[in-house]
This record gives sequence, structure tokens and C-alpha cells, in this order.
Amino acid sequence: MHRSAKRGKIPPKLSSMPRQRSEATTYLTVYKNVVEKERLQKELQNLERRCNQIKERLAVLDEETNKELKSQSRQPIKSQKTTMNKLTSKKVEKRQTRTPEPPKSKFKTITLGY
Repeated sequence: MHRSAKRGKIPPKLSSMPRQRSEATTYLTVYKNVVEKERLQKELQNLERRCNQIKERLAVLDEETNKELKSQSRQPIKSQKTTMNKLTSKKVEKRQTRTPEPPKSKFKTITLGY
């Protein structure tokens, strides 16, 4: 069997003589630079807009969290136990949580011996 060569990027054609600088190549280079600059400026504006959206959302989440914590601190907590942490000598609150039961499977497990 014949193995084909790895296909990747096509390398640029190399020449021992550099291209001559002409007015057309200068304008082409300038055009490419201007287009890329505009693209990058648009991308930067989009990133700044997105950053502002994220900051606004974080502020809303902070407000909601603070409201929840304030309303939670007003209500007595029934299922909370306070214990002392031996390492830090600080009070640690433990909440009683119920572990969810795994859902019952429709299938039965069968073990076969050989």
C-alpha cells in the first residue's frame, strides 16, 4: 500500500529573488492593514459591550443574593445545628439534609457464572 503524505498547510512558494515593490503591492498592504484594524476595533467594541453586560448581571445577582440573605436572617432556621470546629475553634453550622434516594431501575441485575 502507498501511504500519502500528511496534508496540512500549503507552504508559501519561496523565491531566491524578493518581489519588487510596486505601487499596487503597497496599496494592497495598506488595504489589508486597514481592514484588519477595523475588524479588531469592532471586536473590541463587542468585547467591551459584553463586559458591561456581564458586570450588570453580576450587580443584579449581588442584589438578589443580599436580599435573600437578609430575608433568610429574619426567619428562624429550624433544622440547623451549631457545633465547634476543633481545628479553628469557630462555630460551624450544620444543616440537616436528606440524601436523595437513587431512582429505581427498570432492569434487574443478573450474574452469570462460567
